[in-house]
Amino acid sequence: MNNFAMYKRKCKLFGILIILLALTSCINNKDAFQENLLENNMGSIEGNIFGSILRHEDWYFYTNIQDNSSLYKIKADGSKRKKLSYGQTNIIGIYDNWVLYIDYSDRGTLYRITTDGKDEARVVNERILKAKIVGEWVYYIGFVDNSIYNICKIKVDGSNKTVLVEDCAGEMIVDGDWIYYTHVFGFHLYKVKTDGTEIYKLNNTPTKKISLDGDWIYFIESLGSNRLYRIRTDGTDKEKITEDESIDLTAKDGWIYYHVTGPGPYGTKLYRARIDGSEKTKIFNGGLGDVIVDGEWLYFCVDPRIIGGEAIGRIKIDGTSEEVIPVNYFSR
Repeated sequence: MNNFAMYKRKCKLFGILIILLALTSCINNKDAFQENLLENNMGSIEGNIFGSILRHEDWYFYTNIQDNSSLYKIKADGSKRKKLSYGQTNIIGIYDNWVLYIDYSDRGTLYRITTDGKDEARVVNERILKAKIVGEWVYYIGFVDNSIYNICKIKVDGSNKTVLVEDCAGEMIVDGDWIYYTHVFGFHLYKVKTDGTEIYKLNNTPTKKISLDGDWIYFIESLGSNRLYRIRTDGTDKEKITEDESIDLTAKDGWIYYHVTGPGPYGTKLYRARIDGSEKTKIFNGGLGDVIVDGEWLYFCVDPRIIGGEAIGRIKIDGTSEEVIPVNYFSR
C-alpha cells in the first residue's frame, strides 16, 4: 500500500471516529429535565408549572437551564428532544399550533413560535409581567413606566391590541368574562369585564397574592398583618381565614396552600387548610414563593440547600410523600 492510500485510509478512519464521538456525545448529553423525565420524576403534569414546564398532548415543552433557559420540547417518554428557541424563555401557553412565551433575552417581551420551532415572531413589544392565554386572546400585564402597568389583551397573531385597565399593581386572574386585579393606588382589589367595561372595586384593603376558587377570591391583606382573607367575587362576605402571617397562597378545590415564615434551618413552612381555616396541616419544611396544584401534586420552588440547586419540586398535596422530588431546575 503506497503512502497516499495509507493517508486516505487514516483520514477515513479519523472521520468515522469523529462521527462516532459526536453521536456518543449526543446520546449521553441529557439535560436535567430529560434526566428527571426518564427517572419518572414528572408525575402526571397537566398544566403550566411556573412557565418552566408545560404538558401539551404527548409532549413536554420546557426551559433548559443548561442552555440559557432556552425553549425545548421532548416526548413524554423522554425521546425526540428538540430545541425550539434560543431566547431565555418563560412559557405562557399553547394555542392552536403556537407556543407563546416571554423572552427575557429581549427585554421580557412576548413571542410566539410554532410547536415545531418555526416562524418565531415578537407579538408584543413591551415588557410583560404576567400573561395568560384564553382562546385566541392573550391577556397580559405590560410595563408602562415608573412601576406602572396596564392590563391589555391582544390576539395570538398580534392583532387587535386593547388596553383594558390602566395602573394595575401586578396581580391578575382571568376567569370567564371577568378579570380580577389589584390597582396600583391603594392596592385594592377590583374586577373588570374582559372587554374593559364594568369596573368594580371589591374591597378597601391593601391586597396581594390573589387566588380564585369557585365564587371566592382568596388574598393576603398586606397592611402589616399579612393575614389570609377571602371575599366573594361580588365583593361581599369578607372574612379572615387564619391568623398565620402568610407570604403567598393558592386556593383550589376547597383547600388553601400557603407558606409562613418561622424558625428553623429553612425559615419557611408550607401548610394546607380547608377554605374556612380548619384541618390545618404542615406538609413541608421549606419552600419559596407560590404553589401550583396540579392533580395530586404540589409544585413549588425549593430552597437550594434542600435539593442541590434552585429547583421546582413536587410533593403530594396531603404531605404524605417522604421527600421533595425535583422536576426542573432554575440553577444548578
